[in-house]
Amino acid sequence: MRRSKQSAAPRISTAVMAARVGALSLAFGTWMVASCSTPADAGFTCADAYGSLCGKTCTSDATCDLGLHCAAGACSADCSPAAGCASGQVCSVAGSCTAPSNGINGTPCSGASGQCPVGFLCNGTTCAAACSDSHPCPSGTACMSSGVCAPPGTIVTTGAGGSAGGGGGFQGDGCVNLTVGFEGKTPTVVLLVDQSGSMNDKFPAGSNTTRWSVLRSALMDPTTGAVKQMESSVRMGLTMYTSNHGNDGGACPMLTEVGINLNNYAAINSVYQAARPQSDTPTGESIAAVTAKLRNEPDPKYIVLVTDGLPDTCTDPDASNSTQRQNAANASTVQAAQAAYAAGIGLFIMGVSSDIAPAHLQQMANAGVGLDPTTTGTAAAKYYVASDNQADLARQLSGIIGSTRTCVFHLQGTVTAGHASEGIVTLGGGQLVYNDANGFRLNNPSELEILGTACDKIKNDNTELVVSFPCDAVQIIK
Repeated sequence: MRRSKQSAAPRISTAVMAARVGALSLAFGTWMVASCSTPADAGFTCADAYGSLCGKTCTSDATCDLGLHCAAGACSADCSPAAGCASGQVCSVAGSCTAPSNGINGTPCSGASGQCPVGFLCNGTTCAAACSDSHPCPSGTACMSSGVCAPPGTIVTTGAGGSAGGGGGFQGDGCVNLTVGFEGKTPTVVLLVDQSGSMNDKFPAGSNTTRWSVLRSALMDPTTGAVKQMESSVRMGLTMYTSNHGNDGGACPMLTEVGINLNNYAAINSVYQAARPQSDTPTGESIAAVTAKLRNEPDPKYIVLVTDGLPDTCTDPDASNSTQRQNAANASTVQAAQAAYAAGIGLFIMGVSSDIAPAHLQQMANAGVGLDPTTTGTAAAKYYVASDNQADLARQLSGIIGSTRTCVFHLQGTVTAGHASEGIVTLGGGQLVYNDANGFRLNNPSELEILGTACDKIKNDNTELVVSFPCDAVQIIK
């Protein structure tokens, strides 16, 4: 407003799927050992598990990739973590069958500290060789934040109907050499920022900072800003909106835009830094314009609207001059939020001023999640009032943007009927309970959902999610 206004895998032991969900960077598989009792595989060859890594010239075990040893000047393996050893034996980190013992892949452990020696980690059931810069992973894999090797996946930047490609350079059987995992959906968010003249008002009152400068710093600070914090996990774009006395001043709404992308901080910052507050506040028409551009974007998608007062319209830029006209402008803006929701686009609203009308904020928040705009009390949607402290405001905005992260994951495999409860799902190292309100469930054989407080953790923290099932409980998609 202006200043004057307000597959099939019969020899697989365990299928493991891991992801750094904060960044939605997916990683597939983990160095595991055969836990199903199987006889020695007389037909196992190194190439079954490690492909072209076998036969590389070597001078010692240290010059071979993880899982192989040097034999007669060439890298080889007698087994993989999933195949090749007789029942009761495990495959060592150098690819030799041996009895389980402290410091050997496959030695049972429960996760308690001290059960695995230096250089090994407990993956929840067995000790596994840790990787590092000095203990690199096989080609086609990467060292995960959990300290074990896994074939790298592709960052998922598409939503419903999209796909996660990727996979290591492995061939043959076994969890170590399959591209398995899950897809998360990367949310799409357009920051819709009020560029009206009143954004130049002091914030807080009597200070040397303005609503515009505090908001811009909270979003764009190169270290603590919400856009910088979230750019790798949320596809973001920017639209700033205003008008020059509505339709009478030419184009309405006047939009300054940055296209949607991951890792979009630099592009958004360049445009935002050059912009300044101007005149009016055609919020409804601006929501409609962003809605039209988001229609063909992948789900989930959201508008985060930040404004400092009541809206006007392109046909009535002076709506605040009359209660009746202001009510009409408010109603048309709520209708725009409802239309966005009907198009599959959620809306969050934040008010940046101490005197903004709470009733309008509440109606907009309700419309943005599909509720009756007049809903009140505990059933009403949450709206946000900006803190006048930059650091606190940055945390508020990061929380709003972070809340768009998904807790539903598409498994790259199918869980066999009746085996869902056998899944072991850990979040940040803590095991979740099947069908618990704060645990996990399967919505269908290929879709896993994290629930309650566990979902909150995914949305608010950069934490690691690991999912595993016994060999007879899941069919992996190659």
